[in-house]
Amino acid sequence: MRVLNKSAAYVALATAFVVGGLLGTAPANADTFFDLTFTQVGTPTNGCCGPFDVSATLDATPNGAGNFNIVGISGTFTENGTPYSITGLISLPSDPGGYFGFNNIIYNGASYKFDTGGVGFYAAGGFNYYYPADPSTAYNVYDNGYPNAQLSTTASYDVNTPFNGTYSITEIPPSGSLSAAPLPAALPLFATGLGALGLLGWRRKRKAAAIAA
Repeated sequence: MRVLNKSAAYVALATAFVVGGLLGTAPANADTFFDLTFTQVGTPTNGCCGPFDVSATLDATPNGAGNFNIVGISGTFTENGTPYSITGLISLPSDPGGYFGFNNIIYNGASYKFDTGGVGFYAAGGFNYYYPADPSTAYNVYDNGYPNAQLSTTASYDVNTPFNGTYSITEIPPSGSLSAAPLPAALPLFATGLGALGLLGWRRKRKAAAIAA
């Protein structure tokens, strides 16, 4: 009876090593990051400034509907060749002046894209026509029939005039993900588990031979 208990303990120990080796490298539940680019095409006659271009990284979390809520943004906003740092998202549902609204959602389909709400964010620098005392100018990039998009901004003297362009949203593969290189990190524990199973088999055979003799 004691031999069976020891055998069960060895099996449990070996199984724990094997399972731990295989599962130990599972990626943590992390946010998903996306690259966002917007490139202005043409300049409206009743808007000023520009051209406006955006190169940003979006930090997003799954919202349970297959889509992603944007919870952070960083990158560069360029106005007529001059880059400005993006300083953060604007709190939902609109900019402080209420000039444009947005939902900060990435939709997952044949391509990642916005809807007509899009994303609202601030960038430091440039001239803010609508609330000049605020050093952070408001911007809103939204879908206009993918891959076409529009941008509205308080950096234009006509905030109701959208700037047309094209955009793309691409997922950034997570570093150290399971698909990237899971096996090498698991091999030591996996090999230990196999070794424990082999040792168990050898001990049982040796004990059986001793009893038979």
